[in-house]
Amino acid sequence: MARECTEPMNLLRRTFAVLMLTAVCEAMPSQHDGEFLVGGDISALTRIEQAGGVFRDAGDPGDAIEIMSRYGCNCFRLRLFVNLTNKNLVVNDLAYIIGLSYYPWWHGSMEDLRENLSKTAATFDKDIFIVETAYPHRSARVSKAQEGADKNMRWPMTPAGQEAFLRELITTVRETSGDRGIGVLWWYPESIPVKGLRIWYGGANAMFDSEGNALPSMNAFQEVAHKPKAKIDFSQLTSPIIFRGDQKYGFRDPAVVYHDGVFYLYFTLSETAADGGYYNMTAYSASSDLIHWTFPEIITPRDRNLNHSSPGNIIRFDGKWIICLQTYPTPNMETFGTSDSRIWIRRSDDLKNWSEPELLRVKGSNVPREDMGRMIDPYLLADAQEESKWWCFYKQNGASMSYSYDLKNWTYVGRASAGENVTVIRRDSEYVMFHSPANGIGIKRSKEPASWGQDVQLLTLGQKQWPWAQGRMTAATVIDLTEEPSVGKYIMFFHGSSKEGLKAHRAHGRASLAIAWSDDLINWTWPGNY
Repeated sequence: MARECTEPMNLLRRTFAVLMLTAVCEAMPSQHDGEFLVGGDISALTRIEQAGGVFRDAGDPGDAIEIMSRYGCNCFRLRLFVNLTNKNLVVNDLAYIIGLSYYPWWHGSMEDLRENLSKTAATFDKDIFIVETAYPHRSARVSKAQEGADKNMRWPMTPAGQEAFLRELITTVRETSGDRGIGVLWWYPESIPVKGLRIWYGGANAMFDSEGNALPSMNAFQEVAHKPKAKIDFSQLTSPIIFRGDQKYGFRDPAVVYHDGVFYLYFTLSETAADGGYYNMTAYSASSDLIHWTFPEIITPRDRNLNHSSPGNIIRFDGKWIICLQTYPTPNMETFGTSDSRIWIRRSDDLKNWSEPELLRVKGSNVPREDMGRMIDPYLLADAQEESKWWCFYKQNGASMSYSYDLKNWTYVGRASAGENVTVIRRDSEYVMFHSPANGIGIKRSKEPASWGQDVQLLTLGQKQWPWAQGRMTAATVIDLTEEPSVGKYIMFFHGSSKEGLKAHRAHGRASLAIAWSDDLINWTWPGNY
């Protein structure tokens, strides 16, 4: 679970190097606002850029140099500034980006910014970054640089208004022609009031409240951070493994949802304890390109008496996200969850923060919890024919099935002969079930969700060539993104355990999470290296 954190040190080194350059070039920024261009004198900035090109070439040749302007909504002044810069450059082939400030009370309306971004992209054909912005989350007396600037402050000065401003700004930048809008940075997000210290606008522009709690505007960054601009290039995936298991951790039982250009991958994180037992928790990671994944975030307690794990899937219901999962108690270091294992749902607004668990009484609302029997691996599915009807598949004497119209009152229907980890998707006029037999991924097909015959296919993918999966390959979840322009395929996530891993730790098998994809649910492809 450890990972290297080199970027802060690189940033420190580069900041130090830039300050050294400014001193050597006798071109320190003004004390007032940090600008190198004062009174129309471009010479200081020119010396910095010439030296900066040498510094860039001595480091990473791919690094870009940023030309920063505070003219967020004035393309004429920006054009004058950048043209002056270009004419005075000796090293005139530098790769640079244009950084703009945008504060609506100083720089104009969002419509003004949108127009300027378009003109700037067309004029210079360079990437553009909003490197400074902010908006109040509570009432604040902001200084107005323009007449009638109040009209530019059209979002309420509330936490919700701050979030709405940021979301609109991010959208505006992303829609810049030629994909030239590359990012947004918030100025001084941690500016909360501190006793004895003068804080910018009294902390009104912070992204945290006075107690240090993140405000809703933070979600705007999280949700768009990985949003792709182009179709996923599957040829860039070099290994099927997303997270590789080891002696300490196993990565199992994936579930996935694709939202706003981001894959949210949930899974069981199984941790080997010092006493030889284990903890099961549910964690998630996010990616926009299926290559770069965020560090796993755990969303359930580390508690052997609960072991919330095996997320089945994530659905949208009554304006909320719903995740279904199991408890899998091992209070006395049992290898598998006890007879108290049950299935649950949690609710969320943002796919990151989840409510307390609610028991799924899939045997009927009148059946006491203690009489429900051991059940694991839930999966929720919307009925294709009857609106508002939901099915729940779960492991109990095969694959058991119940239905509900409100996720609270359930009717038990029966069971099918199938293994654990059931996933069901709709394709054309039929339902397709993926489940886990002794090894591999079993597939069934049916015209309706309550009746299933024998398996019609058994997938083992590249297991023969995958040492990490030759003990057992299982727990596939499949998501249909064939109609999603940026994906265009069925995506499968699954886990595999090595023979050695299963011998060492039968409970989690040092499992690794992996990926494959298909155009037709029959023929599957995966990255070539393993």
